[in-house]
Amino acid sequence: MAETFFGTSHPLFNAFGVQVEEIGKGRAVMSLACRPVLCNRVEGVHRGVVVTLLDTNCGLAIFSRLGDMRPIATIDLRVDFIKEAPSGEGIFSEV
Repeated sequence: MAETFFGTSHPLFNAFGVQVEEIGKGRAVMSLACRPVLCNRVEGVHRGVVVTLLDTNCGLAIFSRLGDMRPIATIDLRVDFIKEAPSGEGIFSEV
């Protein structure tokens, strides 16, 4: 159920091209292909896309641990970027 929600049935994740690669108990791996529409002016993946992938993958890992899809919310999220994720390459999130 969680894999479907976080994959093809969610309009935003579907538009981003998010793929659920792996789900385990408290663990999740997601990826997305860095298409030009997801990039910023300096030809890197837009940071909002990266943060959305990270936040979503954290939620998926929590759901896999809880065992059901109950409401959860991110209370506080801070991401410090070391460098731009280059366009044209895929990015992965492992939680």
